Formats: sequence, C-alpha cells, structure tokens
Amino acid sequence: MLRMEVFSFAAELHGSFADLAKQLQECVRYLREDGEFSREPATGCTAALLQAAAVLGNASAAQQLLLIDPSVLAGEVISERSPAQLAADSFHGAAVLGLLLEAAPNLVVWSAVEMEPHQSWTLMHTAAGAGNAEAIRLLLRLAPELASARTDSGHTPLHGAAASRSPAAVRLLLEAAPQTAVAYDNDGRLPMHWAAFTGSVDCIRLLVDAGAPGLDVPDEVFKKVPLHDAASFNGEAADRLLLARHPAAATVANVDGQLPLHIALRLRALPDAARVLLHVSGLSAQQLLDVLAGVPAEKREDFEPLYADIAAHMPLTPEQWQHVPTPCPSLGLSLPAVLAHSAAEAGLLVAHLWPSDRERLRTAALSLHRLQRTLELCPPIPAALLGRMLALSLSDDL
Repeated sequence: MLRMEVFSFAAELHGSFADLAKQLQECVRYLREDGEFSREPATGCTAALLQAAAVLGNASAAQQLLLIDPSVLAGEVISERSPAQLAADSFHGAAVLGLLLEAAPNLVVWSAVEMEPHQSWTLMHTAAGAGNAEAIRLLLRLAPELASARTDSGHTPLHGAAASRSPAAVRLLLEAAPQTAVAYDNDGRLPMHWAAFTGSVDCIRLLVDAGAPGLDVPDEVFKKVPLHDAASFNGEAADRLLLARHPAAATVANVDGQLPLHIALRLRALPDAARVLLHVSGLSAQQLLDVLAGVPAEKREDFEPLYADIAAHMPLTPEQWQHVPTPCPSLGLSLPAVLAHSAAEAGLLVAHLWPSDRERLRTAALSLHRLQRTLELCPPIPAALLGRMLALSLSDDL
C-alpha cells in the first residue's frame, strides 16, 4: 500500500504559510550553496527553485511553484537535473515526485536521454539506485511495468536497488518483478553481483532467499563471482554470508587469475575481508606468504595479525619464516599453536618479536620453571598450558 498521498497539483495550499516561507528560503539557500542559482530570473528562476524543492523534498514550495508557472514542466526532457529525476533520487523527494507526476503524468514513462553512460534510464531506475522505497512504491502504483525496464546497458531497477544497500527497495522490486533477479546486464552481472559489491548483507540475503542465482556465476567480462566483489568492499559479514552459501567461491580465479583473497590483499588492502578469506582460499603457506608480501608498504602494519593466523594454522619451515616481517609483535598470540607444532618453530617465532617481548617471555619462562620446582608439581604443567601462559605474558594488559 502507498504510504503517501499523491497531492493534486491544483489543490489548495499544502502546508501553512510559515511552511512555505521556510521551504522557499531553504531552496534559495541550497541553490546558492550549490552554485546553481541564476542571477537572472528570466533565465529560469522558477525551474531552479523547483529543482531545489525536489532535492530537499519541499512539497509545499514545489506545489506553489507549479501553481505559479505550470509551464515549467512543459516539454520537460528527463535528464539528471530534471525535477522528476532529482525527486526520485532524493530520500525525501517522494511527495514532490507525486506532485510532479500529477502535474505532468507523461513524465512517469519517459526515459532519460542525458543520463550518461546509460540510455533508456527511467525514473524507476533512479529511485531504485537511490534506495528510495517511497518513490518506488509511487512509481509501481502509476506504472508497474517500469519494474522490468532495462537500460541500453542492460540494467534493471533491481540491479540499482541491489547496489543501493536498501533492503526495502530490493524487496519491493523482487515482489513486483521477480524475473529481474536472473537478468544479466551487458557486463554479465546479476543483481547479486551488485549487492555483493556494496557489501550489503541484508540485500544479499533477500536475493538468496528469493532464489536469485549468482553466487557461483562469474560475470562475463572480468570472470568475478560475487565473493570477489564483496572482498573489494571489506565487508566481513558479507564475505561470511557468501562463503556459508557457496564455500567453493573462495577458490574461483577471475580473468587475471586472482582469488577473492588476492583482491582483499593486493588490490584493496582490506584486512577484515582478508582475515575471513585466508584459510578458505586453498593456498599453501608459501603462497599465502607470497600474497602478503604484495601488500602495499604503507598498509603492511594493518596486516601483521594475518602472519599470526598463518603461523597458528600451518607449520612453517625455517625458509618460510624468513618471509615473516621482523619485528611482528602479533605473532605472540600464536605461540601456543606454534609450540604444538614444535619447540624449534616456537624458537623461530620468538626471534620475530621485539627484544623487550623476548625478555618478557624469558622472564615468564624462568618464573614458571621455578614455580614447578618449588611446588614439586607432578605431573608438571602440560606443555599446551605453558604455551598459553607464556603467550599471556605478552599481553598488553599485563
């Protein structure tokens, strides 16, 4: 059900005089700040004020401007600066959009002709791309066929809604045109790819629950699956959701031979996404170390904890330890796991700590040894527990 009234263009004043005065002031202020206010009223002051009212969602001002000069919409060409497009793009613009479509009903089905790089771009595409659920409801009521409209680049409104991070917009368009969930754009990308690109967990979940395909579908140009896109956004929650639904996506390479982990590490330097993808990539310890070596120098400090993850899960050879940066303080957290690998490897780990941390470890180890001898503990403290106690000695809280 539509949650807003479609105001009659010729109705009595919408709002009070104070509302109108305030809204007109806001429109003038907006235009001055935006640099769009014309110093020559004859060149289109009413049109400029109507544009501002559309952006700001000022329905009272828009209504009176239309009453003063109904011709302002005559011969309207839908462009990115037209009042209708601005209202559809504005989170607060649905009421103004309703006024404009009441005044000029033909606007609802016209396509934009100046919305580069896309042609055949409708008001529904704009509302969907903005995640403007109220405007989508209005347009579905007036022209439901727009839910299936495609631009010259193959985009449906659902593609835009999926990228907008608006679950409400995605839900409306899935209900109105469920077939668009399987629509490819000209780059071979489904709405699922666009939802993953913006890391919107709610939009991804809505598409998955609706049976939308795409989790295992590479796009036609770059051969990326949605997990590649999510990895570029650093959306840890989105990565986890996509992996839970399709684990094999972590091992899919794009056209450049890059896994989602490569995207997170080398191209975007995103530690949260990389942490999720690290141990599901199917890469060996040496391959993981090689990928980490490609992280931009200015970002490497953010990725130091990943070395601890690798050391904890995979035994490293002495040669591989040479690829671990020194010092690498976060390695102390993996000491219990590395001790379980071997005491020799634990020694290699300790060599990568700060000298002060190595001294703390030495002091803690001597204290524990003295404690065991003094208390004559039998059996002695288990090695696994000793490792955890030594790791705790490196905690900043101590």
